[in-house]
Amino acid sequence: MTTTTHPTTTTMTNTKVKVTAVREDDRDNNNKLERKIAIATDGLQPQFIRKLKHRDTTKNTETICDYIIAMNVLFQVQDGFDILLKKNSNSI
Repeated sequence: MTTTTHPTTTTMTNTKVKVTAVREDDRDNNNKLERKIAIATDGLQPQFIRKLKHRDTTKNTETICDYIIAMNVLFQVQDGFDILLKKNSNSI
């Protein structure tokens, strides 16, 4: 039995357990990325979803999704604050 080391995993030949664990991690990462894409593109046209899903690297896709999600949160907070300011200015 020989052991090979990869930057992220260690696998042993003749052992299927490690390979299965890596595949499950890949599936989990793909599911997380799919959820991020769905959240980031909610309400956008389908072409934007396709562009994100077909990027060269998943790291780029994750970065873009994180940015869009952060901007959406920022705008929601800002809109809520603006509503609060208008409500308070009307009562003065």
